[in-house]
Amino acid sequence: PPGPLSAPRWETAFQVGRPAEGTTGGLAFIATLAGAFAVKAADDVAEEFVGTRFLRAAGAPVPGARVVFPADAEHASILAAVEAVAKQYSRRGDAEGAQAVMVHVLVGLRKYDGPLLLLELVPAARALDDIGASAALLLEPAAGSRARARLEAMGRVWIVDAALHFHDRFASRLSCAGYDAAAAAYAEGAAADGVTGNLGNILLTDAPPGVAAVDSHVKLVRGAASDAAALAA
Repeated sequence: PPGPLSAPRWETAFQVGRPAEGTTGGLAFIATLAGAFAVKAADDVAEEFVGTRFLRAAGAPVPGARVVFPADAEHASILAAVEAVAKQYSRRGDAEGAQAVMVHVLVGLRKYDGPLLLLELVPAARALDDIGASAALLLEPAAGSRARARLEAMGRVWIVDAALHFHDRFASRLSCAGYDAAAAAYAEGAAADGVTGNLGNILLTDAPPGVAAVDSHVKLVRGAASDAAALAA
């Protein structure tokens, strides 16, 4: 189960995982006696933090998030927890698991000099682009109140994404410049790919409202001062 962002208890970490593919930067899933968490390192942490906070303020379903700065003692505690779990694996004889944590997870988290993004873990999540034909059953309004709640939540995400001109998840006239021309080119066979979004960043879950939007971003005016102001918000 997801743990509380206010008290992760890193010193009790006992398991570390990572996504198989599709992630830019470092992303780790860390389990402690307090629960499970996602920890992310990237060069655009400020953009994701502000985007996630904006969606949450607008009523869109997103995981809770907070930033851990390099100067914070917790920053070192997180990295130490990942390394400690690798050593636990090694003591249990799981050399392959220990190496994966050290090489793929710890190196990824240390790659960037900036802050870490701590996120609530979305429980029992399935990416929308992974479920294939089952999507019709899970999202068909006639299927019941859960499907309707999911569609309403996705609609809120779509509206906020459009307002932010964030077209990674949903491509539309509101969020994607040249949408009509690209769609027409695809329909006429002049383009190999249509105008599609990244539905891997829409997760279906059993927890209400049944949907969570992840990897949300808003483009900021870049610079040390602007990033610091955004992260302090």
